[in-house]
Amino acid sequence: MEETNRDELTELILNELDLIHADSDMTKKIVRMIGSGKAYLEDKFGAPIDYDTDKQALELLISYCRYARSSAIEQFPHDFSGEITALAIRGAMKSSAIQEGKNSET
Repeated sequence: MEETNRDELTELILNELDLIHADSDMTKKIVRMIGSGKAYLEDKFGAPIDYDTDKQALELLISYCRYARSSAIEQFPHDFSGEITALAIRGAMKSSAIQEGKNSET
């Protein structure tokens, strides 16, 4: 059976989900959930997110995985609408600041 490489983020989320001793099949499933969660959150943010430095985004990702593991992912946007909106606003502000910096250089 193929061994799944566990990075720090995967280990953190497995620990948060109380799955630290997960077998490789469960680990693969959680890794897929992490990928889906990242795609969802980064779509809302509008750019890649550094989960090492953005602790609010990390908490959202952990919650996303918790909901996905419980087969309740359709409830996630409703329950975290405020946090998701705040993430989207932060992403828009960051993008705007970057754009303004580029415009001032020309």
